[in-house]
Amino acid sequence: MRTPALFPSFTLSTSGSSMITGPALPAIALMSGLDGLDVDLSHGLTRLRLEYLSARTAATGVAVRSVWLPPPLPPHPKGRWFGRREQQGWALVQAGSVDTVVVERMNPTPARAGMVPLDLVNLRRLVPSKTQIAIGLRSRDLEGTRDHLFALAALRRYAEEWDFQLALDVSGRIDPAWEVEAALMRLLPRLALVRLRWPLCPHAQHGPDCTTARTVATLKDLRFTGNIAIVPSVGMWQRWWGPAIAEATRVSAGALRERFATVQHPMEFKSFRERPNLL
Repeated sequence: MRTPALFPSFTLSTSGSSMITGPALPAIALMSGLDGLDVDLSHGLTRLRLEYLSARTAATGVAVRSVWLPPPLPPHPKGRWFGRREQQGWALVQAGSVDTVVVERMNPTPARAGMVPLDLVNLRRLVPSKTQIAIGLRSRDLEGTRDHLFALAALRRYAEEWDFQLALDVSGRIDPAWEVEAALMRLLPRLALVRLRWPLCPHAQHGPDCTTARTVATLKDLRFTGNIAIVPSVGMWQRWWGPAIAEATRVSAGALRERFATVQHPMEFKSFRERPNLL
């Protein structure tokens, strides 16, 4: 029997490397000492040629651990759910080496915040048996309201019922009133992936750096053992330079590993049905 991991795995997110071509990404992940790649196909990666990325990952042994896709399109008469670019990304998934496919949640009405689209359920037949499907939440989806916390709890319950995982992106702008600790408590244990940009100022008292630091502290306290996808923090003039991205990512991964180094045993989470006072 395989011993459960005690620490998160760390991957390089392509969402912060839009100026880097596909063949360079596996080399950057190796130089950074990371566990693989988090490939974002949900927006704006104009230079990422997936066929070249696939060839380089196979040659270097760097795994594509997760792939982010936009919300499914309405069902096509021939069974096509995604656009051309997403279909190319699906080839990575069907190759069998991707751990998690993240499909962004469509913006729901509050009354349907926890509902799982039928098209998302139908994707199961396209996914290899060892690949899990996760519902993705973007930074723009996170709100500092009580209704939002109820919606997150509802989403987690539906994920449990349909056997989905959850993925959270906190690398962008977030409502400053978003309750980090309360939100993460409602997403675990279904939370499998967190994407973040390690703060340039870890001790910031407010703003995005503070939100990220609180997220990391809470994940550590809750014994998170999923995947943390690192968005490297580099100057705009360095986004095309692989060594600068590799160094920034290596430093971020080292700092994060230090923070999780004191975790000894993973915590056993109970269902929220057993913890009604948290809602």
